[in-house]
Amino acid sequence: MRGGSLSPASTSARAGSWAARQEDQSGWDLKVRMLSGQEISVPLTNSMMLSELKQLVAKQMDIPAFQQRLGHPDGRELQNGVPLISQGLSPGSTVLLVVKKCEPMSILVHNNQGRSRAYSVQLTDTVAQLKQQVSQQERVQVDHFSLTFQGRPLQDSEMLGKYDLTPQCTLFMNLGLRGGGDRP
Repeated sequence: MRGGSLSPASTSARAGSWAARQEDQSGWDLKVRMLSGQEISVPLTNSMMLSELKQLVAKQMDIPAFQQRLGHPDGRELQNGVPLISQGLSPGSTVLLVVKKCEPMSILVHNNQGRSRAYSVQLTDTVAQLKQQVSQQERVQVDHFSLTFQGRPLQDSEMLGKYDLTPQCTLFMNLGLRGGGDRP
């Protein structure tokens, strides 16, 4: 039929290709704006989660993911574990970024003798900085122990905030084995 009418088959084909384009819509941008007015664009995909967005923002703005609060302009905070498009975001949307201030907090480090000692830290401190404090208090060289939290080893170069530490949480000090050279 002429005159702009579409047959059911062509309508279905067009709808199918549109759905495929929407399904694979990689490369649309989301604007992230700070209260200061500074704004960046971040490439997103339909399946992107909040944690991935925070990593992209961290790379572009040098703000650790654990210090970021991201939300809609109406004040609703974005949720973890839910795709961003399911939270009402679409190409060209703007998200507000608020940077959380890191306050000092007290954490516990449990040593190999069964005792725990409190340490005052900030989430922006590195694991290496905490290990230096522990080394001085426990009188153990920094390279002779490691720290773990919830079964995960802490990497010296990482900020404590990466590990989701909370006030009064307990880290474990693990002593390395001494010696260990090859025996003849």
